[in-house]
Amino acid sequence: LSAFEIKTYATTIAGILALRTAAAGFALTGPSATTYSLALLRRTLCGTQVMHFHKRISLYVLLADFQQVANGIHQSAHSRVVGSLNDLMKNEGGFDHNLQSLRVVDLLEKDGQGLNLTFEVRNGIMCHSKSRRGVMVEPDLFRPATLEAQVVRLADSIAYINHDIQDAIRGGFLSPQSLPAEAVKRLGKTSSERIDTMVRDLVAASADLASIRLSPPVLEATENLRQFLFKEVYDSEKLRVEFGKAARLLEGLYAYLKEHPELIEQLAPTLPAEDPERRLCDFISSMTDRYALDLYAQLLLPHPWEGRH
Repeated sequence: LSAFEIKTYATTIAGILALRTAAAGFALTGPSATTYSLALLRRTLCGTQVMHFHKRISLYVLLADFQQVANGIHQSAHSRVVGSLNDLMKNEGGFDHNLQSLRVVDLLEKDGQGLNLTFEVRNGIMCHSKSRRGVMVEPDLFRPATLEAQVVRLADSIAYINHDIQDAIRGGFLSPQSLPAEAVKRLGKTSSERIDTMVRDLVAASADLASIRLSPPVLEATENLRQFLFKEVYDSEKLRVEFGKAARLLEGLYAYLKEHPELIEQLAPTLPAEDPERRLCDFISSMTDRYALDLYAQLLLPHPWEGRH
């Protein structure tokens, strides 16, 4: 699931609704929070690593604060993922992926200079999480302040629900016939049909610009699909086993790098060094899953001896 995909849905919706869509770049200095910038930042900062169920478990899910991102995973699974970064950092203020995203744009980007983002963009980053609060949220601290950010939040939900269904089918978690019948009847049998239904409904339901929303029937069907994914995929035993493996990987990296802080200086010299624990958190939370796997193998797995026989 790419930033381009989210951007395409979001800017299409925003354009039809006559909202701000101009590609003004990341370092916004004017009063506008453009949908393009919000969409690209949201996906780049907060969801670059998407689960591919048949291949791997995303390190991103482990790094996230489980109270916000993985609320759908039952306590049994949560207790097995004892290596989440939030747990490892509990004596140092913990880890919250929304706050970390703001830390990235405010302090870490541009070699420590940060980006000059407007309130609207920063608010959109801060309010992107959904967990099990649902696709739609009532007007409260969790709903973005601007219509553009609300578009991005719903466009992201539309994209990842359908993307995860396709991944889960390819990975053998689901079959097309196993999807909830009522949701399929309302939204469509294929990913493209469902996306088309959701986007068209969102545009029609939001035409008054009071808020960005889905109509009650489509929202109900969308939430049914989402809860189905939680039950059948995100909390499946197969995936919980992978969570356990990834937790042990994360614990190992954390412990090794804590004992060898000089490695962080070598690998990420631009990270702030005033607080060693927070720098360690910055470094680990910036890793892609592939980078983490490769670094773990390099640092913590034995290497074959390549001498002469």
